[in-house]
Amino acid sequence: MLRFAAGLSLLLLALLSESVLAAAGWRFAAALAVLIAFAYVFDFWELAVFDLLAVFALNWEPAIGGSIIAFAALPLAAYVVRRLIPAEPLFAAPAGIVAGFLLFYAVSAPAYAAGHSLRIFADIVIGLMVGELAVLCMA
Repeated sequence: MLRFAAGLSLLLLALLSESVLAAAGWRFAAALAVLIAFAYVFDFWELAVFDLLAVFALNWEPAIGGSIIAFAALPLAAYVVRRLIPAEPLFAAPAGIVAGFLLFYAVSAPAYAAGHSLRIFADIVIGLMVGELAVLCMA
C-alpha cells in the first residue's frame, strides 16, 4: 500500500508539474514518462489505475481524442513488452520511454513531429530523466 501511495504521489507531482509549467509556456510529457516507467515497476491493475487517473486528470471532458487514447495505450503496451521480454527495469524503462515518446508523437501529431524534431528530442530527454527518477524511487 505504501508503494502504491508513493507511485500515486509521483504521478500527481508529474501531472501538477505539467500543468504549472504549461502555464509558463513549457510543455513536456512528464506524466507519460512516469506511466511508462511505472509499466516496468507495478502490476497491471495498479498501472491501469494510474493510467485511468492520468487520463481523467488530463482530459476530464466526455469527448476523447486520438492523442489521449495513445497516451492511455502506451503504458499498457509497455507493460505487455515487459511481460514478454523480462529485463531489469533500470535498463528497460529508458528504451520503453524513448519508444513510447516516438510512437506517441508519430500517432497523435505526425505533422508536429515532422517539423519540431528538436522540441521532441528535448521532450524525450526530459522524459528520460523523469522516468528514470521514477524507476529509482520505486525500485
